[in-house]
Amino acid sequence: ENPSLEVECRTVGLILTLLSHWKETISSLRPQLLAGIESGFLSGDIIHATYSLGQLFAMDAIIGTPLDEMERFMLSRYSQVRNLGQSTLINWCQPPIQCLLNLRNQSTSWDDVVTLTGEAMNEQEYMRSAEDGRNSTFLMIALHHKAYLACLFGQFNLAESLYRKMKPMAQVMKLS
Repeated sequence: ENPSLEVECRTVGLILTLLSHWKETISSLRPQLLAGIESGFLSGDIIHATYSLGQLFAMDAIIGTPLDEMERFMLSRYSQVRNLGQSTLINWCQPPIQCLLNLRNQSTSWDDVVTLTGEAMNEQEYMRSAEDGRNSTFLMIALHHKAYLACLFGQFNLAESLYRKMKPMAQVMKLS
């Protein structure tokens, strides 16, 4: 492990979360996130690498990065996390990756595009496991990605109901 890389990874995450998005254009943050991902994996700080990976997914979706590029990149990094055998990090990665696969229509039909079941995860198993483990963070990650898809595909009533489910969890976690 390289301590300077670990500090770099955490610093990048902190700066991007608290400062950079307020003063820089969103597309200019991409190289910083890529640096955070790489330094995190190289230093062994996969928690912060995974955080930067999730931020990159959201940013790439906003700036219009082609879905096939996003898919290749996310799946390669997801493979790294899976190879490390970190179940917690795998759980963090599954909803955004399945969301991306749903956007590319690789793992689902258009009829159930907001269902996070396919190549990367099984929504029912994921939700059951998160509820059994009382892990509101995982529940919120999945519900957020379902709501994101619902908004994109005009299912606004579903999105609203999903955000209503998240609100008590966010209050408990002091996020709202």
